[in-house]
Amino acid sequence: MTVVEASPDAHDPSAHAHPIRRLAKDLVVYGGGEVLVRAGGLLTLPIYTRALAADQYGAWGFIVTAVGLLGVVVGLGSDSAYVRYYFRCRSLREKQVLTSTWFGFLAVWTVAVSVALTALAPWTSSWFLGHHSYAFPLALAILSTPLTLMNGMFGEVLRNSFRPVAYTAMNLFGTLALITLTAVFVLVLHKGVTGLALSLDLSLAAALPIRIWLARDHLSRSFSSSLLRRLLRYGWPLVPSSIAYWIFAVSDRFVLAKLADLRAVGLYTVAASITATLGLFQVALSRAWSPHAFKMYEHDPAAASRLFGRVFTYIVLVFGLGCVFVSAFAHEILVVLATPRYYGAAVAVGPLALGYLAYATTQITAGPMTVMERTSYLARIAWAAAGLNLALNIALVPIWGMVASAWATAAAYLFLTIAYIVVGQRLWRVDYDRRRAGTIALLTLVFTVASRVLPGQESPGAVSLKILFVLAFVGGLFAARVVGPSDWHELRAQVRTIEGVGT
Repeated sequence: MTVVEASPDAHDPSAHAHPIRRLAKDLVVYGGGEVLVRAGGLLTLPIYTRALAADQYGAWGFIVTAVGLLGVVVGLGSDSAYVRYYFRCRSLREKQVLTSTWFGFLAVWTVAVSVALTALAPWTSSWFLGHHSYAFPLALAILSTPLTLMNGMFGEVLRNSFRPVAYTAMNLFGTLALITLTAVFVLVLHKGVTGLALSLDLSLAAALPIRIWLARDHLSRSFSSSLLRRLLRYGWPLVPSSIAYWIFAVSDRFVLAKLADLRAVGLYTVAASITATLGLFQVALSRAWSPHAFKMYEHDPAAASRLFGRVFTYIVLVFGLGCVFVSAFAHEILVVLATPRYYGAAVAVGPLALGYLAYATTQITAGPMTVMERTSYLARIAWAAAGLNLALNIALVPIWGMVASAWATAAAYLFLTIAYIVVGQRLWRVDYDRRRAGTIALLTLVFTVASRVLPGQESPGAVSLKILFVLAFVGGLFAARVVGPSDWHELRAQVRTIEGVGT
């Protein structure tokens, strides 16, 4: 007998609350949790920079990057495929079959591939890192891939069933476990890069059983080979797109490792860690909004178009302010989080922050291709951006080192989002406010580049000057009339229009 769910939000006590309050609640939960997770991640930075030499940290950055690529390939678009088919399910029974089928396949497939690839760890370590001593931690990190993907899948179960508190709590648990284990293995036992890999494996292994238990109502002994084939047909074409994203996101580490040195990779990784804090707003918005995005489009495409355009402007505004702030205070942030040998990373913070701004906007600019199910465009454009990034890195890194990598990343992300806009507007027009968004982007670029002339020293005068610099940027936004008190009221009205249709 088919068990029919009363609502997709059965686990959410606020399921019958006003949709705006539900959306706001999710944003607060996901946003607050992400702040704590990112803060926890930053807590490991002092451990890395004090316990490891720059070349060791560079080796770890390479290992994490390589394992990330492995996850993209063997994951077979699992997150996107699962989410897409999850919202097609009309009963709990269908969701159980979906979850059990995909989990069973991922478990067998990813374990088999990861175990086989550990045999290549000595060759990979010698070729890319110049020494076979990193082979063992690389092998350990490869074995984390099945744990990462399965943790991620059960995290999607919690997110798609509108359980933001449980989802966020598990992320915090994993972060705390990783910090604790890293401190033990690296600071107490002095295991170096091997200790980092062990900490990663054990923290993921500790979180997985809890995530499975939380999602147990979505599991059964069912397996559908026909459903698996449909999932693979949907997910596999996304792998080339994901690989392209990976190339222009992290291939700079490989180029730096070969054309510069591991010290440059270490400094660059620190700079990337600082700018990654800009992802707090993006992650909170995507996690809270993504489950509702298809409903918004299905109920009222015209109103959704206006909302997408307005959110695009807000993303440029929020990330623009973040770019200027982290660029201006890059030195001070490094003083707090690192040692003097890493202060040179400050020069890469500004362009990397600009790249993050451009990347954040793809959440909106890729929307037309997603809602119209024309995802092949995503892969084509992403590969073009990947080629641009790789070419710029190879051409410019021998001349300007990691600064060239940072600007190449920014250029690739800018090309990506502009291309998405051009193609997407032909599929489904988003009502962009070009004047406001363009003005904010131009001011952000000017102030981010100008931040390099600010003094790189620890003194009250330097800090005061930087505060005035950031305030000048905010003043410029108001002077250009790109922000005003009516924005929040208009956003509430548009969300109410779209979400209210489905209540």
